[in-house]
Amino acid sequence: MKLEAEAKRAKIEAEKESERMKLEAEAGRAKIEAVAERAKIEAEKESERRRQEFELRKMEMEHDLRLREVKVNVEQNCGGEGVPRSNRGHSVVMKALKLPLFNGEKIDLDVYTIQYKKNCKAPCCRGFRGAGEQDS
Repeated sequence: MKLEAEAKRAKIEAEKESERMKLEAEAGRAKIEAVAERAKIEAEKESERRRQEFELRKMEMEHDLRLREVKVNVEQNCGGEGVPRSNRGHSVVMKALKLPLFNGEKIDLDVYTIQYKKNCKAPCCRGFRGAGEQDS
């Protein structure tokens, strides 16, 4: 009986030890999995950060390109004078002001001139003055 009791005790202790070792192994695996998961998350964060940096650089480059294109278009259209070529012509200015065409039978020239001067704010119209008028 004594031997049986000791054998039972030894068996129970061996089972406990076996269970403890299984638990330790599982805990070790859980730690390793947690570390691997953290590393994976960090790698994903780094990848996302790099992607965002790339997108930002791409957007900045596209913006710079658009600015250069606009600059070139302005230089080509204005010829360095600051006034677009398309708005230099007298007829274009008249269309922009949306004044009716002058008809001497319906409108007095003085009335039409006064209406034109009121509506004209473009720098190219400042040269349109009657005799004796001063810059205001």
